[in-house]
Amino acid sequence: MIRGRTLLVFILGIAAACGIGFLAFYGEDDGSADKAQRDVEVDISVKGFTLSQGGEGRVRWELRADSAEYLQGKGRIKVRGPEITYYPQPGPEGMQETLRVKAPWGEINQEKEEAELWPEVEIVSGSGTVYADRLHYTGESRDLKLTGNVRIVRSEMAFNATEAVLDLATSDISAAGNVSGVLYTRDIFAAAKEGSGP
Repeated sequence: MIRGRTLLVFILGIAAACGIGFLAFYGEDDGSADKAQRDVEVDISVKGFTLSQGGEGRVRWELRADSAEYLQGKGRIKVRGPEITYYPQPGPEGMQETLRVKAPWGEINQEKEEAELWPEVEIVSGSGTVYADRLHYTGESRDLKLTGNVRIVRSEMAFNATEAVLDLATSDISAAGNVSGVLYTRDIFAAAKEGSGP
């Protein structure tokens, strides 16, 4: 009888081990197969990414992102949570204030010196903030082209437009397409009341 029980316990043990092995091998899908399929197009993936570019001993801009994926076949870097800082440049024609650009997503082509950021782009410089749906940067012209629901907000004005171009060399911004805006003239009226107005 003891021999029969031992054999029964042994058989049940093997069955349990086989069952556990089966579940471990063919168990619930944790999404790793989908992730492996998705990552086939990515050559390199990193978290906490920094890229900078400059010349003549000065950094022109620096990109920091939460994560980045290098797509070698496309020659592009796709970034999540990018923040680009453009630094002031020397000389009277150079940008005089630090400019920060943020967006949830972006793609950079370093060879062509181009970048795309989207959606909910935010640019902060000095007392002004610019918002847009999308930003395109061209290194050759050093322009930031903003498209879709562009809003330019400063302490003395607020403008809306379909598109705008920010020249990084001069910090000039021009807007086009359904431009509308408001100028806050409070200071002008206060000066006029005191007799020192225009």
